Order: sequence, then C-alpha cells, then structure tokens
Amino acid sequence: MPVQLEWPTDRRLSEAPADRGKLYYDELAEKAKYFDQIVVTEPDHLINVLSELPEANNFLYRGVRESSYKLFNSLQRRLLTMPTLPPVTFRELWSRLVRHVREVRDGLLLRYFRAQGIENITDLGALAFLQHHAGPTPLLDWTYDLHKALWFMVGEEAATPASGSSHISEYASLYLIELDVVELLGVKKDVERVLGEVPERAWNAAGTFKDIQKTLHDEIETRWGVDMAKGFEEELRRRERSSYFRSRLHKILDVNVLTSRPVTFVTDKDDMPDLALRLYNNLNLVNQDGAFVLNATPFVPLESVLPTVLIHDKPETPAIYCYDIHKRLFPLIRKQLDVVGCERRTVFVDPYEVCTEVGEAALERV
Repeated sequence: MPVQLEWPTDRRLSEAPADRGKLYYDELAEKAKYFDQIVVTEPDHLINVLSELPEANNFLYRGVRESSYKLFNSLQRRLLTMPTLPPVTFRELWSRLVRHVREVRDGLLLRYFRAQGIENITDLGALAFLQHHAGPTPLLDWTYDLHKALWFMVGEEAATPASGSSHISEYASLYLIELDVVELLGVKKDVERVLGEVPERAWNAAGTFKDIQKTLHDEIETRWGVDMAKGFEEELRRRERSSYFRSRLHKILDVNVLTSRPVTFVTDKDDMPDLALRLYNNLNLVNQDGAFVLNATPFVPLESVLPTVLIHDKPETPAIYCYDIHKRLFPLIRKQLDVVGCERRTVFVDPYEVCTEVGEAALERV
C-alpha cells in the first residue's frame, strides 16, 4: 500500500516527486486501517444508527457522497493533481493566498470586510472566506449538526438503484470526531493563554483615562447605586479584555503560527461573542453550523495526521469514526431529513430569497 508523502512545511513543493500519493481509497477494507469503521448495508442497521447518533451531541460531523475520498482539503487536492508544483514552501503558499485576499482587485475584499466591521482581517479569517467561495485552502469543513452532514452526504440527486455490490463506489460516508479530541487542538487554548496575559497596566492605566474612569464610576454609584457602578466597572473590564484580545488576534491566527503544528481546530461557536475569531463571514457557514479542521501538511490526509498529534496511550488508534453507508439506503436518510425539515434552503442561503421573505412578511396583511 503506497504511503502518503510526508513533507516539511519549510521545503519547496517543487522538489516533491511526481508520485505524491493517492486521492482515493480503492476498497472499503483499506479504510479500516485509518478509521474506526462501521459498514452499514441493511435498513434496520441504518435505522438504529440514525436513532442513536442524535443523542451523541459531543461530535463534529462531515458527510461525503463518495466513500473512496480521503479527507484532503481543497488545497491538498490541488497540489496532488498539479503536474508541476510552484517553487515555494507550503508556508509561503499559504502566505501568498492570504496576501492576494488583501490585494485582489485593488483591495476589494478588504473594503468589503471593513464595511462588515472587520477592520483588519486575520490570516485565518481570509482563509475562511476563501473556503466558502470555492477557493483552495488548508481548511476542511465540519458541522455540529448531524442532519446537515447527512444532507451533504446524500445530496439532492435521485436515489441510487438498488445494488448488491460491495464495491466502494456504492457507498457514501459519514465521519465523526469527538469534540473533546479536536478541542485539544483548538485555537481556543491560545485565546485563553492570551487572555491570561492581559497586563494589569492595561486596566490600571495612569493619567486622564483613569481619572475619567473613576469620575464616571463615582457618578454612576451616586445616581444609580453600587450595583450599577459595579456593572459599569465589569463592562469596562470586558471591553478592555476584548480590546487586548483583538490587538493580539493577528499573532494567534498568523500563517506562521498555524503552519507550525500539523492540525488545528477553529470555530466561532462560543459563548463569548466579543472574543470571536471573525470566521463566520459567510451566511452559509452560519447556516450550516460549521467549524474547520486545518491540516498543515501538504500531502497527508487528516485521518493519517490526526492520530499522530493526539496525546493518548495508543497513537496508532484511529481518531475518526466512519460510517460507510450503502447508497441504496439513501431514500431512508432522505425520509429522516424530511421529518426534521432539513433541505437545501436550510443548508445553503440565498440572500435574495431571504430578503424577499422579509419583504413579503412585512407587507403581509395582518
């Protein structure tokens, strides 16, 4: 079995051999080495799976229509299929991507981001924008929503005719990663570290601001009481914390930092909106309840990289669960999606359609 090519991020891609590895698995049995695999071929088995999974709310999900696809991101797929690779390192290639996001069409995208209140988009934010507009990136989409992952798996095409074939082309895949696993590799850890570094001097600033702060605090306490004054002070601290976080965010989400480790988990699904990473810059990402797993290796799929970076007793143990589901069972899955109301319009957002709905609702006779 060919081994997927490992490649240092500081070595030129153009030096890689022509045979850089495979995009696909040839058979289901081959996948068993890399995944905790369950093959589903019978309706009763599928019904049991669909009834049990919604109760497991501690997973990320990814649905793929073809079981043969390895878990490569779009940038990796481009690199594996290009006949000639650019004479740059993988890290330099990332830098070129985010630089062009800022420079393309005389800074059009930067002007767009600023209009949305994002004054200076981070490297990671630029990659997230590319990801949801079909650009090549090192990000792989996942979702917190099982039904939306299933929708991506079955799509909208007509049901596959019943077949008794066990060939891998007759199967689709639902992938799961435990949140406890990916959160160990998350940017959130860096955020917590940065917030722990907020210097007291950033709060206890000398001079005019401190005097104004005390005057306002005393005025509020006199007029509205101690509780209101305490709330004012807490809000000032929150804003100072958020401001300091923003000043350090670019250092956390910089290409050089992100390429320094093989896998990173990034999400804006958090209880602290003032500390958001500004990744949800696309309506579809919000609607799909999405998150990203970033793979910083140019030629190795996620299922091969992830076990090597996790700290546990058996690093060779697969870190990703995989349900390989026969396509003749698609009608059952579509029926389940119909029950919960999961369809194209709940996955992909048409802004014009949404605005039309707003107008119709406002003009509707009461």
